[in-house]
Amino acid sequence: MVISDIHPMAAATGGHAFFRRENGTRGVTPNEVHWAGTYVSAARGSQLTVERCIDVFIDETLIEEFGLISDVESSLIGLPFAAIWVMSKSA
Repeated sequence: MVISDIHPMAAATGGHAFFRRENGTRGVTPNEVHWAGTYVSAARGSQLTVERCIDVFIDETLIEEFGLISDVESSLIGLPFAAIWVMSKSA
């Protein structure tokens, strides 16, 4: 199983998941903070094994792809943006 979510550090500091609508405008999805321990506990409770957790960081490519050009958004380069969890069913 693969789960992706906004990185807990980004959510804790007020970040939101954003997306581009068909008409080109940017939409925002409010987020809740889900710390790593919450995922691990949920996995264990569901008899899943956490295989990996991948932190995805903001880089210049992401800034360009989403049309983020302000100095504030550019200052986010290098910070975590998303977390990807890879889990499998425990034996």
